[in-house]
Amino acid sequence: MSIIAAFAGTYCKEEPAIREIIKRTGYKYLTDADIVSKASCLSGLSEGKILKAFYAKMPVFNQFTHEKELSVAYLKLALAKTLSEDNIFINGFTSLLIPSSITDLLRICIIADMKTRVSAAGESGMSEREALKTLHKDDEDRTAWVKGILEKDDPWDFSMYDMVLPTDKMTHEEIGSLVADTMGRDIFIRSSSSEKAIKDFILASRIEAALIKEGHYYVTAEPDDGNVTLTINKNVLILKWLENALQSVAGKISGVKYVTTKVGKQFYQADIVRKFDLEMPSKPFFTDNERQFLPTLSEKAVFERNWFYSRT
Repeated sequence: MSIIAAFAGTYCKEEPAIREIIKRTGYKYLTDADIVSKASCLSGLSEGKILKAFYAKMPVFNQFTHEKELSVAYLKLALAKTLSEDNIFINGFTSLLIPSSITDLLRICIIADMKTRVSAAGESGMSEREALKTLHKDDEDRTAWVKGILEKDDPWDFSMYDMVLPTDKMTHEEIGSLVADTMGRDIFIRSSSSEKAIKDFILASRIEAALIKEGHYYVTAEPDDGNVTLTINKNVLILKWLENALQSVAGKISGVKYVTTKVGKQFYQADIVRKFDLEMPSKPFFTDNERQFLPTLSEKAVFERNWFYSRT
């Protein structure tokens, strides 16, 4: 069992490459729509509300409802439950929610330069101006998602992926062959540590969803065989009261044996415990229209060095 997780730019002619990967691996193909549907069933939230989590623009009343944080928690839970399946290929925003502790995971980025993407958008009937506006908006959503999930400012940062696969420099046959050959290596066989990581991911998602429902959207959970560490990332003064409240919620969840708390890097002393913080506007996003991408492999993915750049 193993996992391919793909994150792609829009209008970069990724579809032929994805079809080739599926053809050569035989993996079950899943998209954000599949994970959103499952998250909707688990949470009772509408698919439309969950989809808003992928947009850079924050929901109007999110500082009170924390709808986005709850949506992400249930997306994690839906994804975590899916990862137990055999040989799956997940493409989309949700692919970046998979924790790196799952070692049989290959992260790939499918992208192309802006000229290629504008040309592809033009084939669908857009003018160059319309294409650029659409692509910049799509990249803005991806940037906001990456910033919120991985604290990175660049959705195409090669350090986040095992493979960067530019479709303007590689054929879809080359991409499919590379990915399929890589997934055939022993390093991508499902291990007991990966199975444990998936179970911990499921439990963490359930805990975080329960805490957000109680207004504690600023807490992350790290389970280890049922022993859970909750990290508080929010201004708070009455720490002991908050710790007791968090332990009470988490302790009621099946699979939790013991709960401890700690403060994270965003913790500061304050006068009161506030459940709601005003959302700050995100940093404006600017696409580099001249940016070029090279085929790149991480150390984990390297097995040939003939026409690829190895990441150091």
